[in-house]
Amino acid sequence: MLDKKQKYLQIALNSTLEEAKLIISQIPLDKRIILEVGTPLIKTYGLKAIKMIRKWWEERIFDTAAQVEVENEIEKWTEILTEISVKKAEIKQKEITFTPYIVADLKCMDRGAREVEIAKEGGANGAVVLG
Repeated sequence: MLDKKQKYLQIALNSTLEEAKLIISQIPLDKRIILEVGTPLIKTYGLKAIKMIRKWWEERIFDTAAQVEVENEIEKWTEILTEISVKKAEIKQKEITFTPYIVADLKCMDRGAREVEIAKEGGANGAVVLG
């Protein structure tokens, strides 16, 4: 769920799945980022676009979090680092872990309820519709 008091950056992905994947790989990890699956992507690739964007964004978020966790284990077992460095790594891990938020830009005018259901089936958290 989004926090009404928080400001977010919504990044629209509108071209191809290949370009979307490249963009996702370069986006900084931040809980204030919302990825928008744009109308052109949805119209070209259908539900697959929403599913792939969610998959790639989750992999980007959670793989990084898993990497930090592994690094913390290594540090603990090697007993090279002090207790302070371990605490820093734990703080970093908490900052990275967040829930991805995906918006499907549908631009539909009729049958909005069904279009929103379809977007939800694809993994979108929210949808943009007309009027």
